[in-house]
Amino acid sequence: MNNQSIFEILSENISNTNTYNDNFNLDDILKTRNEDNIRWAPGALDGVYYYHTNIKVINNDRLTPYIIEIQNTFAKNENLENNLLVELANFIQENTLFSIIDPLHDILMNNDKGFTIGAFLSFAFEQLIKSSSVEIIKFALGIFELLDIRAVERFIPNIRDIIKVFAYYDEFSLNCIWWMKSWPDANDEIFKVAQKTDGWGRIHALREIDKLSDEQQVWILNNAISNSVFPAYTALDIYHKCNVLTRLKGDIDSDTLDSIVFLIVSLLDEGPVQGISALKEDEFNTLFKLLFKQIDIHKDMFTDYPDIVDLFLYFND
Repeated sequence: MNNQSIFEILSENISNTNTYNDNFNLDDILKTRNEDNIRWAPGALDGVYYYHTNIKVINNDRLTPYIIEIQNTFAKNENLENNLLVELANFIQENTLFSIIDPLHDILMNNDKGFTIGAFLSFAFEQLIKSSSVEIIKFALGIFELLDIRAVERFIPNIRDIIKVFAYYDEFSLNCIWWMKSWPDANDEIFKVAQKTDGWGRIHALREIDKLSDEQQVWILNNAISNSVFPAYTALDIYHKCNVLTRLKGDIDSDTLDSIVFLIVSLLDEGPVQGISALKEDEFNTLFKLLFKQIDIHKDMFTDYPDIVDLFLYFND
């Protein structure tokens, strides 16, 4: 049994470029498995819940006793009983964090029981650094979502560096991104998550980011259309956020066109999520007219995309 905290394990395994080795899986170190003994890729189980299930939110009353116990313990500067943390972790695992996060925020924000934010900041930070439970870490990150990063930095000056250790590991990326969305430099920080991850972290980052600079758009087109899950998960977000239609109207080089073609092939997948079918008919027609015009200009490079070639032949039949 590993006695290190998750933060310690991640800190030892993150590289000096703030990335993790492709083969690194926290689950292998913690020796945790679900009841079916399935080894999930980092972030995969949450990704399935997020994209493919209807989340049922729990009743606030089921979570409130845990919140009261945390408040009472930290208000008295006492340590939480380990069995309470185990019970809370099991409760989160049984119901999923997605079912709990809104009630957690609702309970703390309505605050009809006199909760003090200091107690929950202390709890969240302590668990972030010391916990060896994935569920408790995510619960702590859910508390941080309610806090202004600038206020937290006054008490924990290096909080951003700590959060990035978690954010750049796919298992925790989404939970960190939810808090990052309220940061003053939200888009830049979420973009870094897309750069530093290659799996579910990248998928969540490209979905949640609001605006991209032209430089960031170019980087995504050249480097982030693919991921270690399925490119189809991010294809539609990249199509819209990187202004693909506008780019096809101008002069583009063969490398950019190659990236756009791969993106459109991913849109055609329509496997795990909606892709090309999300476009209205007028936009669909415009997209392929512009694409085929560019293909005609750069036709010597298109021998590896049978989907595009077939469509080209179909539209020109």
